[in-house]
Amino acid sequence: MIGNDIVDLHLAKTQSNWLRKGWLEKLFTEDEQYHILNTADSELEVWKLWSKKEAAYKAHQRRFSLAPRFNPRWYQCQGETVGINGYIYHTNTSVSRGAVYSIATTDQQAYFTQIVNQGVSVKEELKNYISQICSVTSNDIILIKKDNGIPYVKIKDQLDDIPFSLTHHGNFSAFIIALRK
Repeated sequence: MIGNDIVDLHLAKTQSNWLRKGWLEKLFTEDEQYHILNTADSELEVWKLWSKKEAAYKAHQRRFSLAPRFNPRWYQCQGETVGINGYIYHTNTSVSRGAVYSIATTDQQAYFTQIVNQGVSVKEELKNYISQICSVTSNDIILIKKDNGIPYVKIKDQLDDIPFSLTHHGNFSAFIIALRK
């Protein structure tokens, strides 16, 4: 399973006051709070941990076909992994061009990911990628969400179980898609 999340650091700075009383306690475990407050760039660390939790949430939700329900404190970051109820998600987080981008996978699953430039449709870029790997036209591809909000791909009116995840925040969008074996 896979998930991803992106944070526009400029927008996060203007929208969220992570120093507000109770903000860290609401979202992060005591160990995570200690780590945040004892890191050289605490604000950046907030968004790195947040994006790891969000990416793991998406992977976990897909893995078990769960209805949307996100409690960030349930997701515990430990280095490059995030744990939830005994399940571990491997994460990879990068910081570049004013954004924090995290992906989460189970079992080091093979994937392709792409950050999309502002003004370009992330859904169209994903459809173009799928059309190349599946040898169909992008018009044959429909991206849908099931009742629980989990996205799926329809190719020529057939539901295809290609796990993917989309994310958008501020000026940044990205997708991740599992590679077929």
